[in-house]
Amino acid sequence: MSLVTFVSLSAALAIGFFPVWLLRRTRPAPEVAVVTPRVPLAVVRNSAIAYVLRTAAFVPLFAWGASGDLLPATVASVCFGVGTWLVYVARRPLLAFLDDAITGGESVSVHAFIARAHGNDPRVRRAAAGIALLALLALLTGEALAACAFLGPMLMTNTTLGALLMVAALLALAATAALSGEAGIMHSAQLQLGILYFGLFGATLVVLYLHVSARAPMPPHVGLAVAFAPVFAALVLWYRRSRYVDTETIGNDGTGGSAGVSRAARVLARFGKILNGALSVLLVLIVILAVMDLRAADASALSRESVAAFGLGQGARIPGPALIALTLLPLSYPLVDVTNWLRLAAARKGAGLDSGDGAAELRRAFAVYALETTLVGLLVCALGAIAGAVFAPKASTDIVTLFALRIASPDSGVVAIASALFAVCIAAAALSTMGTLLGAALYTLRHDLRAPARHLATREAPAESDSTSRNRTLLTSLAALALVAAAVAALRVGIGGASSIVVALVSTLFVTETRCRNIWRRAAH
Repeated sequence: MSLVTFVSLSAALAIGFFPVWLLRRTRPAPEVAVVTPRVPLAVVRNSAIAYVLRTAAFVPLFAWGASGDLLPATVASVCFGVGTWLVYVARRPLLAFLDDAITGGESVSVHAFIARAHGNDPRVRRAAAGIALLALLALLTGEALAACAFLGPMLMTNTTLGALLMVAALLALAATAALSGEAGIMHSAQLQLGILYFGLFGATLVVLYLHVSARAPMPPHVGLAVAFAPVFAALVLWYRRSRYVDTETIGNDGTGGSAGVSRAARVLARFGKILNGALSVLLVLIVILAVMDLRAADASALSRESVAAFGLGQGARIPGPALIALTLLPLSYPLVDVTNWLRLAAARKGAGLDSGDGAAELRRAFAVYALETTLVGLLVCALGAIAGAVFAPKASTDIVTLFALRIASPDSGVVAIASALFAVCIAAAALSTMGTLLGAALYTLRHDLRAPARHLATREAPAESDSTSRNRTLLTSLAALALVAAAVAALRVGIGGASSIVVALVSTLFVTETRCRNIWRRAAH
């Protein structure tokens, strides 16, 4: 089984790197603060959704669903969607700042926005950027830890395959940032979103099939989860209109259109169309199986027990302070997230948002962004509830552990398919999130931490060539990701603390950037 999972994960990794290779000649110069090639608004939206659907969020949502705690999962998912929509509500000062920054070639991050409110003080900008860089690298390490914790048992029969997969993932992330910059990261993330959906929808379909065929028990929370599945599928089919992945052909100049399109770009566009059709088929099958499962249940009893499924009738199972934290954090996080500012800047530059049509497209993009992140979070919770009833029907505790053991050691062909689909979903989520976090960390380091120091310098540094910038970014990315891998390994075996590892990660990233710049500057002279 480990070989099948390894092949599936390798295919997902290779497909995500495909658009990066097509965009390798379009990487912007180091002084450009926003992506140079035009990135379609659909790609920007899909990459933002893929970044949010991270492994570290899947695990608690799935665990809450498996244990029957639907209230915290619902609160967290809904509040994150509301917080995302609040970014659109507060768009006017943000877009005004982005216009000035794009025109002047300045940083478009939240750190520059904060510094602008304090008289463009470089100390404020560096302090805010330093805090954000710590958070980004900590999230990057946490995402790698979550992915290793889930995928490790599936590859435990062959540690060599797991090591090779980790090395390939690190090299792919570093090459993505070096070859094509932020545009390549967004195109790769939006393609990984389609792969993520294929694994998630396929796993949901297989788990529903196992629940129907085994005639597993349907407690209140499981019945509510089964009832939500067709609602989710119908809504996504309605507003997506079978366009889950943008299929606009990537030209040699990084833009869409028919001019200068290679055969590889046409193959990638055809793959996207096939993937869109397959995802629609999976959603239709989910509706059919969920309706079949609900026909065996008592609809009136299900409606009466739906309130009890949230734990409202028996007292909340989660403490009040934790519930308040689950409300406030998702509401405020999208506004301060660096990646959201980068995505909004790319949309502002790539699409004509001054016109009425552009404003309507931006409103629709944010609506889909907010709605889909909420719906997918609820679907993961529903999947956990159904999987708990299928794989651990008589267990009152440790349902997630029993489920992990069944997935890691499948005892039938259907469970093996579900295991491979789960692995593909988790791997795609981890790759898209880690790539986006790495891009945001490099952007923060170059345009926020180092930019104020360059402005205060009395001697202007010579301009860098494209090859020099690409090599420097590649080495910096490799150094950062190598330390992330070391941090993950250290935390897995219990060596050291997370805080010291994150500090070492930031220090090495900054030192590597400085050393590479000095070496290439001396070589240029």
